[in-house]
Amino acid sequence: MKSALFTFVLLLFMLQSFGQLATKRDYDLSLSLDVGANVCVALPSGSPAISPQLALGITAPFNRRWFLGADITYSSPTYKLKDITVDMKTLALPVYIKMMLPSNKSIILLGGFLAHNTGSNAKSDISATDIKEWNSGAVLGFRQDFTKQLSASLKMQAAFNTFLKDSTSGKAYRPFGLALTLSYTFLRLNDCGCD
Repeated sequence: MKSALFTFVLLLFMLQSFGQLATKRDYDLSLSLDVGANVCVALPSGSPAISPQLALGITAPFNRRWFLGADITYSSPTYKLKDITVDMKTLALPVYIKMMLPSNKSIILLGGFLAHNTGSNAKSDISATDIKEWNSGAVLGFRQDFTKQLSASLKMQAAFNTFLKDSTSGKAYRPFGLALTLSYTFLRLNDCGCD
């Protein structure tokens, strides 16, 4: 796992070196609304399920190549296991570094998230105390810009901790999600109009 992460970071820096390094920023801060779907699964043996996702995103550029981004994301994932179905309502705060690729239309992002389970409903003999309220993990993603305001993102979220333990079998499950979202940037503060 460490070697894969090291290889990915090294690849990011190599891609960065191929592009023109610019230190000027095109705007100071942007806000966006993201709407999409999340395919979630409880590892190691859950079945995938699709759920809606809504997010408010904020981006602050360091320069034209590097950005800091964060979202406030609401989703209602359903985790389907062998004898258990768990419906959750989740608020998550992913924070990540974004790197613009040389095409100036594609972005790779890498970071982490903190998630809070605001409510859950388990259809089984499992008790509510077996479902953890907090979780955290890693985010890896790709964004393609179509215009200055419109983009699409594919983000993978993998949790560090288990969130659910089946009291009958003793199995512990870890959430994993793959989100596809469409993003509309509705505000760019101090936009120079030069991109």
